[in-house]
Amino acid sequence: MAVLIPIPAQIEAVKREIQAQIDAQPDSPPDFNMDAWLQEWLQRPQPALGGRKPAELLSTEEGIESVGRALGSTVSGSYQ
Repeated sequence: MAVLIPIPAQIEAVKREIQAQIDAQPDSPPDFNMDAWLQEWLQRPQPALGGRKPAELLSTEEGIESVGRALGSTVSGSYQ
């Protein structure tokens, strides 16, 4: 079983915003699991974070802010 990464409050807030955007789309998949997607995303190296895994950065306030920005921009399409 995979280890779940604790999600800081700031990232939870971004997650809720993303979920709201997904829910507002008429063609959004009804079975999309945001929690599972986020756990996977946290474990994948992200170009917006210099190739680091977001989970590696969640131990500092600065890292959490960087992860929140990268998460939001990845979903908005402003950074790929």
